[in-house]
Amino acid sequence: PEANLKSDPIEKWAVGLWKSVVKLFNLEKRMLPGELEDIDFAVDIIQGSRRAFMNLISPYQYKYREKIMDWAKQANPKLITQKFLSEEDRLNAYTYHFFKEHPEEMENRIKLEEEYGIYRIE
Repeated sequence: PEANLKSDPIEKWAVGLWKSVVKLFNLEKRMLPGELEDIDFAVDIIQGSRRAFMNLISPYQYKYREKIMDWAKQANPKLITQKFLSEEDRLNAYTYHFFKEHPEEMENRIKLEEEYGIYRIE
């Protein structure tokens, strides 16, 4: 059975989700999901492009908007999209390129997201 869990992507995802919930809420590792009735918390599970979604909810690019936009003006990264519906869309496009150029900033982003209650499940 253990070999099947490792090869089934849905089971692997569910195990990863459960391990993250246990870690984030300091739960007993042997606690079963049915034993959570008295614990008041919510977990939002959203399906879609992880990168695009994280760019939308992450406080990083909004807190450091000026830094990212100044970098974009200097670096002039090539964007596939030329027309944006909003400046936030443009910021999201630049944020992708900003992190490609500055991968060391991802650690700061993840710490900031965790301060805001946003956790990534690998």
